[in-house]
Amino acid sequence: MEEKKEDKNDDHTSNDVEESTDGNQLLQDSHATRLQQVESEIQDLRKDIGSLQEQLQGHLRSMKTAVKEEFGHLMEEEKKLSQQRDVDASRVQQLESEVQDLRKYIQEQLQGHLSGMKMVAKEEFSPLMEEEKKSLVTGQRMQVEMNAMKLSVETKNKNELDAVSENLQQQVNTARHTSMGLQQKLETIRHDFSQQLNVMQGRIKTAQSLSFLNFCILIVLIILLAFVVVNLTTVDSGFWSPSKRQPPVKSDKEVVVKHFTHGIDELRGAFPGQSERLWRIIEAATFPVIEEDNPSHPAVILLVTGKGSESVAECLAVRYAALVSKSFSAASHATFNCESYADSDPDDAKRQLDSVLTGAFDAGSKSGVVLQVEKFPGQAPMIFYRFADNDNAPYKDVAIVLTLTLESTDTGSEKDNVAYNELRKVWGSSLDVDKVEPLLSRIGNSVAFVRPETRHTLSENGCQTRRQ
Repeated sequence: MEEKKEDKNDDHTSNDVEESTDGNQLLQDSHATRLQQVESEIQDLRKDIGSLQEQLQGHLRSMKTAVKEEFGHLMEEEKKLSQQRDVDASRVQQLESEVQDLRKYIQEQLQGHLSGMKMVAKEEFSPLMEEEKKSLVTGQRMQVEMNAMKLSVETKNKNELDAVSENLQQQVNTARHTSMGLQQKLETIRHDFSQQLNVMQGRIKTAQSLSFLNFCILIVLIILLAFVVVNLTTVDSGFWSPSKRQPPVKSDKEVVVKHFTHGIDELRGAFPGQSERLWRIIEAATFPVIEEDNPSHPAVILLVTGKGSESVAECLAVRYAALVSKSFSAASHATFNCESYADSDPDDAKRQLDSVLTGAFDAGSKSGVVLQVEKFPGQAPMIFYRFADNDNAPYKDVAIVLTLTLESTDTGSEKDNVAYNELRKVWGSSLDVDKVEPLLSRIGNSVAFVRPETRHTLSENGCQTRRQ
C-alpha cells in the first residue's frame, strides 16, 4: 500500500514538473516577444530623437543667423546714433560760436553808433557853444561901452547930456527899426533852418539815431535864436549895415550833401517801381560817409533782386555809384563783375577784385560796384572781410554797392534772411559756417530789394537788358 502511495506521489511530482516546465517556456516566449517589441519601440524612439535633434540644430542655426543679423543692425544703428551725436555736438559748438560772434557784432555796432552819435553831438554843439561865447563877449563889450558913455555923459553939463541923450535915443530908434527888419529876416532864416532841421531829423531817424538828442539840439537852437533876437535890439545899426554883412559860405560837406540829396530824388523819379524802403536804406547807409569828416566805416549796400531783374539791379548800382563820385567831385567809380571770374582760380579772382578796388580808391574814387557776388568762386568772397570791415576797413570814406541775384524770380517777403539764406547756400559749399556768418554781418547791414521795372524805364535810363 505504501509503495503504491509512493508511486502515485512520484507520478504527481513528474506531472507537476512537466507542467512547470511548459509554463516557463511560455513565459520565456512571451518575454522574448515583449523584449523584441520594446527594442523595436526603442529604435523608433531613437529615430524620432535623431530627427528632433536635426530639427533643433536647424532651428539653432537659423536663430544664430537671425541673432547675428539683428545684432549687426543694432550695431549699425548705434554707430549712426553715435555719428549723429557727434554731428549734433559739433553743430551746438558752431551755434555757440555763432551766438558769440553775434554778441560781439551787436556790441561793436552799438559802440559804433554811440561813438557816431557822440561825434554828431560834438559837431552840432561845438558851433553853437562858440556862437554863444561870441554873443556873451559881444554883450559884455557893449555893456562896458555903455557904462563908459554914461560916465562921460554925467561929467558934462545938462545941455550936453540932453543932446547926447537925444542922439542916443535917435540911434536906439534907428537900431530898433533896423532890428525889426532883422527880426523879419531872422524869422525867415529860422523858418528855413527849421525846415533843414526837420530834414536832418528825418535823416537821423532813418539812420536809427536817438530822437531825444535831436529834440535837445532843437531846443538849444531855439533858445540861442531867441537870445540873438533879444540882443539885436541893443546893437548899433552900423554893425549890421549892408556893407559889413557877408553872405554865409556853405561848407564842402553841405555842397556834397545837397548834391547827393538832389541826385537821390532824381533816381527816385528815374526808377518809379522801387520801394520807399530801398531809398531809405541807401540814404541811411550813405549819409554818414558824406556828412562826417572821419567816417567810422564804409557804406556797404547789398542790392538783392529776383532772377530776371538783374539788369535793374546792375543799372541802379552803377547810377548810385556815379552819383556818389559826382557828389564828391571824385574820380570815376570802379566796377567788377564776379560772373567773369566764376570759373577762375579763387585766389586769382580775389587778387583781381582787390586790385580793382584798391587801385580805384587810391586814385581818389569814392565808390565801387561789385556785380553778382553769388558767382564769386571758392574762398574768393573772403576779400570782403578786408573792404567791408566795420573797424579795420582800409577805406572808410567810400561807398561799395554789391548785387545779388536769387535763384528764384520771387523775392519773398523782402526780408534780410532771404538774402542771407541765398548766400549761405552758394558760399556754404566752399566756406565754413564760422566764416560765412561773420562775412554776412559785414556785407549784410544794408540789404535793399530791387523790384522789376518796365522796358521803357530801362531804356530811358540807358540800362542794358539781359537775354534770358
